[in-house]
Amino acid sequence: MFDRKISDAPPEFRSISDAHLDPLIPLGQWKFRGGVYSRGEFVGELSVRRGSRSTEIQFATAAGAIRKPESRLEVAWFGGIHFGHFGHFLLETLARVQSREVVQSPEPIVFFNPWGAARLQPFMEGAFRHLGISLDRILLCNAPLEIGTLHVQEPTFQLNGFIKVSARNVLQRQICSDHKQSGIVYLARSNAKVLRRVLEEEEFQRQLEFSALGEVVHPERLSFADQVECMRRSDVVSGCEGSAFHTLMFVEGMRTSLMFCANLPSLNYFLCDEVIDGNAIYVSCCASLDRPERPMLRTTDWTLDVEKAINLVDHISGSILPRS
Repeated sequence: MFDRKISDAPPEFRSISDAHLDPLIPLGQWKFRGGVYSRGEFVGELSVRRGSRSTEIQFATAAGAIRKPESRLEVAWFGGIHFGHFGHFLLETLARVQSREVVQSPEPIVFFNPWGAARLQPFMEGAFRHLGISLDRILLCNAPLEIGTLHVQEPTFQLNGFIKVSARNVLQRQICSDHKQSGIVYLARSNAKVLRRVLEEEEFQRQLEFSALGEVVHPERLSFADQVECMRRSDVVSGCEGSAFHTLMFVEGMRTSLMFCANLPSLNYFLCDEVIDGNAIYVSCCASLDRPERPMLRTTDWTLDVEKAINLVDHISGSILPRS
C-alpha cells in the first residue's frame, strides 16, 4: 500500500490558456474560496489538495463570481499556495517548483497568498536560492490576476498523499564543503515557537552537551543555508519530531536520522525519507507518565524520556559513528 504513494516518474506538465487567478479567501480551518479558472471554468485539480489520489480532499471551492483582473501576465508558472509555516512551506509550497523546467525558466512563479504575507521570510528566500530560483521571479497573488499562458508542474509531494523521488535531482545539490562529515547533531525545539512543547528537552540537551555525545543546535537561529550545511557535516541528525527534519531532503550524502517521538510519527516523514539517503530511526520516547490510553493529539505537549534518549544516543555513537 505504501509503495503506491511513491513514484519514480518525473512530474507531468500542462499549460492553461487564458487563466484567471482569483485570490484564495480563508473561510475557516483549511477551507478557502477562489482558485484558478480557465476561460471561466474552475480548475479543481489546482485547488489545495491533500491525501492520496484515491482519497483526496479538496480544500478550496469556486467563488460565486469571478472578480475583474487588476493586472495581467503573458506567461507564468503556477506555484500553488504560500504557507508561512516552515514545514508546510518546504513540503507544499515548493512542491510545484521541483523540476529543471521550472528552475531554469525565466518566467515568474505565482503563489496564492491567502494569509496576506507582506514578503518572504528569510528561510523561504534561502530555500529558493538553494533550488536556484531567483527571488525576483516570486509573485504573491493578492488580487485577481489574468495570465495568458499558465504553465503548471504536477506536485512532487502531496501531504498525506504521495511523493515523486525525481525531486531529489533538484532538491539536493552537490556542494564542495571544507567540513568532513562526523558526529551527532541535535535539532533543539526548546527555544522555538511551536504548537507542541517537549517537556524535559532542556534537561536532555544539558546532559547531551555535558557528556560530549553531540552538538545542540537551534535551527530557527540559523539561515537555511547554514541548516543544510549543519546537517551535511553530520553523521547523525537527531531531534524530537518536528519540521526541522524536512531540511534533510535538501542535503546530499549518506547519514542517519534519529527521531524521538511521542507516538506514531506522521506519514509525511516516511514519504520524505524516500528522497533522503541513509537510515531513518524512529523511537517512541515518551515518558511513561505521559503515555495515554488513547492516541495523543499532535498538538498535545509531551515529556521526553531523558534517560532513554541519552542511552540511545550513546549506543548510536558507539555503533554507527566511526571510531577515532
